[in-house]
Amino acid sequence: MIKIGFIGCGGISHEYLQRIDALGDAARVVAFCDLDGERAAALAAGREARVYTDYHAMLAEEQLDAVFDNLPPFARSDELALAAQRGCAIFTTKPLGLDLDTARRSLLAIEAAGVINSVGYMFRYSGITDYARQLVADRPVAMVIGRVLGSMPGSWVSKGALSGGQIVEQSTHIVDLARYFAGDVSSVYALGRGGHVPERVDYEDVTTVSLDFSGGAIGNIISTCAVWQFFWGCTLIGRDLHLELVYDEWTVRGSVDGQPIDHHDPASGYLEQVATFVQAVANHDQSLVRCSYRDGFGTFATTLAATRSLASGQPESVAQA
Repeated sequence: MIKIGFIGCGGISHEYLQRIDALGDAARVVAFCDLDGERAAALAAGREARVYTDYHAMLAEEQLDAVFDNLPPFARSDELALAAQRGCAIFTTKPLGLDLDTARRSLLAIEAAGVINSVGYMFRYSGITDYARQLVADRPVAMVIGRVLGSMPGSWVSKGALSGGQIVEQSTHIVDLARYFAGDVSSVYALGRGGHVPERVDYEDVTTVSLDFSGGAIGNIISTCAVWQFFWGCTLIGRDLHLELVYDEWTVRGSVDGQPIDHHDPASGYLEQVATFVQAVANHDQSLVRCSYRDGFGTFATTLAATRSLASGQPESVAQA
C-alpha cells in the first residue's frame, strides 16, 4: 500500500481524496496538513490519519511514500523540495507557483532525489486524448487551436496576485494539451483586455495567445471568464487531419485522410492520472507518468511568458528549466 500525505486540504484535495479512495487498498492518505487545522481535521474525519498544521512536522514524523501538493500557487514554497529530499514521490497540482524560481528549485530537488513525480494535467489521461493521439500517430501537427470559456471561481482565483490570472491558473490545461500534441513552445505573443466583468476578476477577462512551437507548428488559445457556461476545446490541424476535441462532452470529431471521425469516451482522466501515479510509485517506473514535473515546468513557463506578453505587448520567449 502506498502511504500518502496531503499538503493543503482545500477544494482540490477533496477531488484527489475521492480518486485515491477509489483505488481501494493500493493507496491510502495517512496524513493531512493544512494551516487551517480544522479543515485538515474535517478531511481526515473517519480515517486512520494524523492531522498537521505544518508540513515540516508532517514530513519529519511520517514515513510517507508520496505527497500530494494541493497548495494554491501563492502558497508554494519549499514543500516539494523537502518532500523529495525525504524520498517521497511527488504529485502536484497546477499551476506550479507564481514564479519560475520557486518551480525551478522544486524541479532541481525532485530530479536530484530521483523520486517519481507527476503534475495534475488530467486531460493527458482522458480517453479522447488517447484516441486522438492514436489518430495523429507520427503525423506532424501543423496547428493547435484551444478555447477556454467560462467564469472563474471566486476566492483567491479571482485575484491576479494570488492566482496568476486565467491563463496561468485555468487555461494552463489547454496550453498543456497543445504542448502534448505539438511539442515545446519557443515563444508566445498575447493580447488581452479587462473590465468586462470587474466584479468577478481583477485581471484580463478576454485573452488570446499565439504560440510558436519549436517543432514548426503554430497555435492560438483564446480564454475568457466573461461567460458562465464552460467550454474546454482543442482543435488539431495537420495534412488531411482535422480533429475537434471537446472536453465538456468527451468527444472527438473531424476527419483523417478523408474519413469521418465521431468518437465518445467518458474516461475523463481524473481517476486515471491518480491511478497511474500510484502505479508508477508502486513499480518505481517514471515512464508511466504522462506529465513529469519537468514537462509541467514547460507548460508553466509558457503561461508565464504569455502573462509577460500581456503586460509588454511584445512577443516573449519561453524560459527553459
